[in-house]
Amino acid sequence: MGIELPHNVVAKRTSISPTSFAYTFSHRELGELGSVLFCAGHDGGCHLTHQLRGKVNDVLAERRRALFEPIVQTMMEQLSEAGRPTGSV
Repeated sequence: MGIELPHNVVAKRTSISPTSFAYTFSHRELGELGSVLFCAGHDGGCHLTHQLRGKVNDVLAERRRALFEPIVQTMMEQLSEAGRPTGSV
């Protein structure tokens, strides 16, 4: 999967198990944006779980969300276009 990330955003992939892995996204100024966990489904699809980073009353939370949510949406669209059913939690 290849997506164009916003300026100053980097992704790190971490293997969790033989059938799952996670991407953690960080921004140079805003810090960690969030993570996306991919797990192979029994139906041949892929289940995504995503989590936005931040605390309650975090003044940067909305800026992180504005960068992170389109990344998650793009990943789901690419999987769907590739014929891999997706589910998001």
